[in-house]
Amino acid sequence: MGLVPWPFTTKSAAAALKLVARVTVCFDAKNAGLCTPTTRVSTDPGVHNVVAPTWLMNSDAVIPPRVPRRNQTNGIPKWMGVLGCLFLLMSHFVSNGAQGEPLLILHERLVEGWLSQQPDPTDPQAMFAYVVAKLPDEVTVYPSENYYYFQIQVSGRAFWGNLRLANGMREQGIVSFAYAEFLEFPLATTNRLVRSWLPGKKDGVVLQETAPLDWRLTYRGKSVRFRLHALRQEPPTRFALGPDETFVMRTFDESGCQFFLLFHSGRKHFFWVLNEEEPVPDTFDPVSDDLLIGRRTGFAYWVDRARSQRRVLVAIRKASAQRNDYFDGPFDQLADNDVEKTRIADFIQKAYPITRGKIDKYGYWTNRTDYQRVGLACYGSYDSLTELAEFMARAKVAPSLLEFVGRAQDGRKRPKP
Repeated sequence: MGLVPWPFTTKSAAAALKLVARVTVCFDAKNAGLCTPTTRVSTDPGVHNVVAPTWLMNSDAVIPPRVPRRNQTNGIPKWMGVLGCLFLLMSHFVSNGAQGEPLLILHERLVEGWLSQQPDPTDPQAMFAYVVAKLPDEVTVYPSENYYYFQIQVSGRAFWGNLRLANGMREQGIVSFAYAEFLEFPLATTNRLVRSWLPGKKDGVVLQETAPLDWRLTYRGKSVRFRLHALRQEPPTRFALGPDETFVMRTFDESGCQFFLLFHSGRKHFFWVLNEEEPVPDTFDPVSDDLLIGRRTGFAYWVDRARSQRRVLVAIRKASAQRNDYFDGPFDQLADNDVEKTRIADFIQKAYPITRGKIDKYGYWTNRTDYQRVGLACYGSYDSLTELAEFMARAKVAPSLLEFVGRAQDGRKRPKP
């Protein structure tokens, strides 16, 4: 599709994962879905290297597991339920500004998880049953594409996954579930264990909508209430939009950060701005007088002094894209629950004419059978501060800095100085 691939990266205790195929499709282990080729393709078929404009990358599809517990008889660590909840609390920030409790991770429990042998990670049904059984009676799904993330340490391996109540699937009583083996160093040549499942009524899963953004999942006698996080779809109030800039949506990323997706109607490109009207769970280090990096997330922001110091997301770490962790950027957390308000498909077709008449209202390709969607990775990536500085130097002498950044992973020719 003329896309220019880009690998990303990051070190983080909270990381999910995606796997990518070396040729035409990549498997998203964090979101457990399929996507298109990516930037720098690794020799490992299990390594995920994000796609240029990432716009063929999927955010729906199958999804991964959670953490086991152990008792002295079956070898399953007691702690695993705790670890699962632990990562589920990852972004305990809500739009009213309230914060959750601190999260304590115990090494003792990690060791017990690595030593455990159950549930069998090769059996997605067993993993699904375990995850549902260990979930609290009520959970909150913060990410705006409705992914409920978890991690499991079992059999000497780490697995990252999610259980998703995807729009269009949940109405049919179908849950998306998938998980994949997480590799701290994704460039290592190895075969990753990846599993997915789409259980529904025929599999004993009962999914009922009890109220707007409120669903109840019942399986094998266990019932869990899923509260999908509601977002205010209103334009930003802390800064004024520039000429030809249009507010598209507010989103909640799995990093715990919230963003504004904006569209430039003149140059027809997207760009992301940090939402500082809500709590920002990060600490920033200055790289220059107008460039900041999030210490936890690795997100790099350009400080737009002409627009009330708004922070424009300009790049992510390449390692985060390669590992597909929680810090690969907000491209895969669009506000699906508000699609009727956002009209995202209209903007996508303006930015990428090749999609006209070929995507549904969420941005999923209608002419494909592999459930892919247009991913809006409208920012660059970096391996080092030197590379980031060089990227920003080119952006600042381009005809439009915002367009240069917004199309950094686009297959189209970049604006030149």
